[in-house]
Amino acid sequence: MIIAACTVNVDPHSRSRSIASVINAIACAGANEPAPDLIVLPDCYVDTPGGPAAPSVTPAMCIGFRETISRAAREWGVWIAVGHARILRDGMVPGASVFDPDGDAWLRYPPGQTSSKEIDAGAWSVRPTPLGFWALCRGAMHGDDEPISLPTNADLAIIPASPSTAGYSLDDFSDAAKRSNCALCLARAQLDGDASVSDGANVAIIARDGEVLASAPGGVVVAEVEVPRCAPEIYLEDLEHVE
Repeated sequence: MIIAACTVNVDPHSRSRSIASVINAIACAGANEPAPDLIVLPDCYVDTPGGPAAPSVTPAMCIGFRETISRAAREWGVWIAVGHARILRDGMVPGASVFDPDGDAWLRYPPGQTSSKEIDAGAWSVRPTPLGFWALCRGAMHGDDEPISLPTNADLAIIPASPSTAGYSLDDFSDAAKRSNCALCLARAQLDGDASVSDGANVAIIARDGEVLASAPGGVVVAEVEVPRCAPEIYLEDLEHVE
């Protein structure tokens, strides 16, 4: 499968500029030849990157952003992963989603309807797709200098990261992929006007054996990743989309 990972310049003072940056990143990735199967965007939780929901983030904003990504997935005919605010039963929380080419939310983090506060820092949402078992975790998935822990029941780990999640190096992610035999895609957002880069890479695509297939400080990187495809009877048995 072909994956495109994108950085996005997030402007915490302008949702319109941030969303324009997201749309531009999708267009740049989607125009690649050959076309990507999956576009991975960073955590675009604009108002409070890496932090809890702010009062200025309303449910209407959350729904509007989700509809923007859903429409882009349909228009480009690709899977799109992105970090964003989610509305759960106990309020808004930082989360992430993977939208399928029909624009439906196929995979969500946090999983189900529980609050992210009730999930351990290393928890992942995992679900089969036609292109293998994918795992999703919002970028703030580490802490206390513990080694990165990827799910062992997934073929691809997707990490939409916020600007504040720069605690690990590219080598750390590479080692984690090799230990878990799980390919990995990281996309980290950048605050508008902030030129700082962690470890020289804000986007990275890593193979299951730990080889860094593509990485860059910004922009879009594209790489072909070998993952076993799922048989239709595996992924079609769970067709009920979340939310």
